[in-house]
Amino acid sequence: MTDTQVTIVVVPRERFSYTSRSLQSIYENTDIPFSLVYVDGGSPARIRRYLAQKARQHNFKLIRTKRYLSPNLARNLGLQQVESKYVVFVDNDVLVSPGWLKVLVDCAEKTGAWVVSPLTLIGETGSQSIHAAGGTVNIKEERGQRVFETNHLCWKVTSGFRLCLASPGNGACRVSLHVDTHGGVPSSWSL
Repeated sequence: MTDTQVTIVVVPRERFSYTSRSLQSIYENTDIPFSLVYVDGGSPARIRRYLAQKARQHNFKLIRTKRYLSPNLARNLGLQQVESKYVVFVDNDVLVSPGWLKVLVDCAEKTGAWVVSPLTLIGETGSQSIHAAGGTVNIKEERGQRVFETNHLCWKVTSGFRLCLASPGNGACRVSLHVDTHGGVPSSWSL
């Protein structure tokens, strides 16, 4: 792997049908250097051959298991291969937008954030709804055990949105939102 600031770890989700579109979108829409680790958990033979060919073509690390892996188990396997400053986890059914990675890295660098998350949409262009747009994460004590608790913010979106959510180590939350008005003057907000 190359000496880069970011490693992208791709992991299986519920389906393999978006594998090639997802990987292609990463290579077409990422404009800064990155290393890639692809965790392939029990994919069908056609997908397995495709990933092996792409790993040779793009020189990325391919980790293969014979059985399906949950996303978190796959992330843990991929994380063991990361040597860069930043790691980005991407599910194998995610299609990224042009410039996506630079925006995330810039947000982390400018805010000193421990975690940076993009606006995550579900659906094809034109009929998308927001899957995740920030929220809260807590670790609390319950009956003598530590419990991980999350709360996601979601709403319907009909035009182009980009969101940079950063949670700095001091617990404050910084959000900047860019709304593409499709021909009009873009507007920006920071909270």
